[in-house]
Amino acid sequence: MEKSPEEIRLKFLKSEAQKADIVNQYAIISLFLMGIFLGYYYDTYQFALIVGSISLFIFYITKWFFEDQYIHPYVLSTSYAFFVVQFIYQTHGIFEFYFLVFICSALLVNYKNWKILFPMFIVIVIHQGALVFLQNFSSYNHLAAHHTTIQLSNFVYHILFVFIAMGIYMYRSYIILNISINDIVSLTKLKDTIMQNQKCIDFAEEITKGNLKSSLIPKDSNDKLAYALLTMQESLKKISQSESDVKYLNKGLAQINEILRQNNDFKKQFDNLTTKITHYVNGVQTGLFLVENDFEESETRLNLVSHYAYDRNKYSVKSILPSEGLIGQAYLEKDSFHVTNLPEDYPEVGSGLGLSAPKELYIMPLIFNDEVLGVIEVASFYKITDLHILYLKRIALAIGENLSSYNSIQKTNFLLEQSIKQKELMDVQGEEMKLNLQELSLKQDEIIQKENETRAISEMYNSILGNSPGALYRSKIDANWTMVYISPKVKDLLGYSSEEFMKHQVHLGKITLKEDVLYVEEKVSYALKNNTRYELFYRLVHKSGKIVKVWEIGEGIYDPISKEIMIEGLIVDIGNLKIENEMNYKK
Repeated sequence: MEKSPEEIRLKFLKSEAQKADIVNQYAIISLFLMGIFLGYYYDTYQFALIVGSISLFIFYITKWFFEDQYIHPYVLSTSYAFFVVQFIYQTHGIFEFYFLVFICSALLVNYKNWKILFPMFIVIVIHQGALVFLQNFSSYNHLAAHHTTIQLSNFVYHILFVFIAMGIYMYRSYIILNISINDIVSLTKLKDTIMQNQKCIDFAEEITKGNLKSSLIPKDSNDKLAYALLTMQESLKKISQSESDVKYLNKGLAQINEILRQNNDFKKQFDNLTTKITHYVNGVQTGLFLVENDFEESETRLNLVSHYAYDRNKYSVKSILPSEGLIGQAYLEKDSFHVTNLPEDYPEVGSGLGLSAPKELYIMPLIFNDEVLGVIEVASFYKITDLHILYLKRIALAIGENLSSYNSIQKTNFLLEQSIKQKELMDVQGEEMKLNLQELSLKQDEIIQKENETRAISEMYNSILGNSPGALYRSKIDANWTMVYISPKVKDLLGYSSEEFMKHQVHLGKITLKEDVLYVEEKVSYALKNNTRYELFYRLVHKSGKIVKVWEIGEGIYDPISKEIMIEGLIVDIGNLKIENEMNYKK
């Protein structure tokens, strides 16, 4: 921070005062010794010792105890005047000792403060004025009898000469002070500039050495060089960090590719992957879940194939359905999740310091060709940074491609096993077929007879459907009762053909009278929930717009084709039966 001119002036005066103190201490001690010498010569030894000691005592007391207040130079000026008066008294009026005033003034000029000369000037004027008064105008002239008589005119000349001399010294002190301060201000600024430039040079050298953590404090807001260097440092930091990030990502991806390339044993490969990922992102545990389809049960599950943690028993659940937890959610949504506030009941993980819960969690699907092949879960005691996340996303592509190969091999092995089993089965069945062919030839007539019987039953069934009093149907369980099948009889009942219903041009739920919709939904929902048959009386709107009163009976069934629960029922036109009877039944 650049110092103000006032701070520089005070510092300069303090420095000059310290230098002047050294010279003036020698001078005042010399005057004290000179007074002792004159005391022996003029027989005023005791006077010189007492007055000189008092002057020295006062000076040093103020210097030692009030040095910070800058009082002692004024006391020194007064002490010099007292020594001059002392010498004149000791020599019985040798007024030539007044010339010591000029010597003392020259010494005081070293303080570079013209105000310091005032005390000495005032004491000299008072002393000589008192002598003139006593000698020329007072009845106590005997008090100054041992001094040379001073005429009033001489007093005026003396005071005038002293005043002029003092004025010259004061002016010279003032000029020297201003010149010195201006020079010091300039030199200080120059020195500060040189020092700041040297700091900038040192800072730049540290930057060239690669020490981007080096610090530099600008001198002020106008220090453009320092700010330019700091801007350069920030740019280099960003470049260095970017290079470091790229190096980190490339190194991590290369290590993962090496693991994927070297290990043909998939279990060992998966274990190496979870171990490397945990260490590389500074995590505490990693789990790898693979999507596995049960070909026999047609069920998809996420099975834990490998995990790494200090406590190897962390994962109590080894298989997860797609609808379960964050792992299942990542699978369904094909998206990653970064959880920064884990719940308190999240499983604790062992470390060298004991058991503790992770702080953050990152879950990421492994996708290849828009198909989720697995999910990785990484937990850490520390912050999972954006760089860690970018690393995980990059390796996910490589792992996903590898899992695609793994799945292909698994499917191939499964199909191979199935082929072997089928071949063995076919060999057995081949022998059986030879026997069965003989039986088939014998049963051919029986089969033809059964086909005729089946054809007769089918014709009878179609006849029953055509002659039934109502329409048989099978529909999905939704708000519109979307039809899967409805018998042709529906056209006589409601004016709409069965094709219109099955092509979803007409929906049973939409032609139900609004006043009966809630009643129908409640009755059907209750029956489906309790796995019972339902019976309804309600009204439908004919294609012509008229109201048709119907009776319906139905129940929920399992459709093996769509593998869904559906509704199968019969709707009959009840003609002129009063619907109010059913309204009472509902109540």
